[in-house]
Amino acid sequence: MISPGRLLLHTPRIMRDPLSFMVAMTRQHGDVVAADFGDFRAFIVNHPDWIEHVLVKNHRNYSKQTVQFTTFSEVTGNGLLNSDGDFWRRQRRIVQPAFHRKTLTDLATIMTDAADRTAARWRTQPGAIVDIEHEMLLLSLPVICESLFGADIRARAAELVEAVTHALDRVMFRAQLPIAGAERLPLAVNRRFEQSMKVLEKWIAEMIDGRRAESVARTDLLGILLSATDEDGRPLPDVVIRDEVMTLIVAGYETVASGLTWIWYLLDQHPYSAQWLREELSDVLHGRTPTLADLPHLPRLKMIVDESFRLYPPSWLVSRQAVAADRIAGHAIEPGALVIISPWVMHRNAAFWPDPEQFDPLRFDLAKTDKPKTRPRYSYIPFGGGPRLCIGNHFALLETQLVLATLAQQFAPTLAQKRPHVAAMVTVRPKNGLQMQIN
Repeated sequence: MISPGRLLLHTPRIMRDPLSFMVAMTRQHGDVVAADFGDFRAFIVNHPDWIEHVLVKNHRNYSKQTVQFTTFSEVTGNGLLNSDGDFWRRQRRIVQPAFHRKTLTDLATIMTDAADRTAARWRTQPGAIVDIEHEMLLLSLPVICESLFGADIRARAAELVEAVTHALDRVMFRAQLPIAGAERLPLAVNRRFEQSMKVLEKWIAEMIDGRRAESVARTDLLGILLSATDEDGRPLPDVVIRDEVMTLIVAGYETVASGLTWIWYLLDQHPYSAQWLREELSDVLHGRTPTLADLPHLPRLKMIVDESFRLYPPSWLVSRQAVAADRIAGHAIEPGALVIISPWVMHRNAAFWPDPEQFDPLRFDLAKTDKPKTRPRYSYIPFGGGPRLCIGNHFALLETQLVLATLAQQFAPTLAQKRPHVAAMVTVRPKNGLQMQIN
């Protein structure tokens, strides 16, 4: 048990680098780390069996009423990411058809078109140094808006990316400073949040109103939400539609952008893997834009994406609050206890991932090793797991593979700064961006 006094001593490190702190605690104290915060206890759970217990086998005992999701709700309201219980189950059933595999098949061209536009722009600036994270944000936000909501935002992409970024900055500010009234302090982060939310709210309202004015119903996610009804058979209230739209925009586009950002970094740091990928892309695609049908023939591409998501998972933190008493690995879990699961930490558990800090795509080579088949399912959780598995996981994987296959044929960005510092924000991001040269 980590005592309140010891936690206080660790506070600067927790605030500065929670990722390395959690890794260190699990390596020092084992796969379940108990910490006493005085008025409640928290447990870092870092074993596949117990992760499965919390997320699957006893998931109804663990709610999302935690600081992580409470602060996120300031942006997303009561959307899928934050809601619980019957309301969440009803909304999940409504939204799910938009993410069926057949539906995703029809969206592949939107993803590759966005990658082609980025490639065309990069070809006009050879040797330029760009923030590759910002480039991936500018690519991915239009994809999710066109795919799910039929909205062409290319002319406003930079403005909306900035608005979402400022909104999420406030989420992290509130999570790190959970003090009543902090949101009212005259700080720049609060002012930017208020301005950004006005931009986003106005845009979403205009998008909903514009769709309602159309004479023909569409079958994308926005169309599904507008035609859905609540338990009493009435159309969904605007606030419910707004919350789901905001949730899927905010949670969806940054996941892909973050994943692609770190893939470019890892490929630059591991030139053998980069060349290995380029050879496969050349052999299969011969310079053309990839299609969905090509992906089964690009196993190296999938291995590189999977290994990148292991080292830099889209979601680094999953938190739950115990509703009733439970036991985990002999630890008594009292009602109200906080349970923390970190994909970042789990993916560095050496019992399941030998040399965990090493970038090794062959960990996922089904043709040459049986490790992916025998490795416990919940040792790899880049999108969480159980009933609350990220609804857009297949969307994110599809977009990541198609964008990477399109761009990596033509470009090999190289790092133009010192090694980036990893910032644990809503997703895992490089602090202050990632400067790379277009080659």
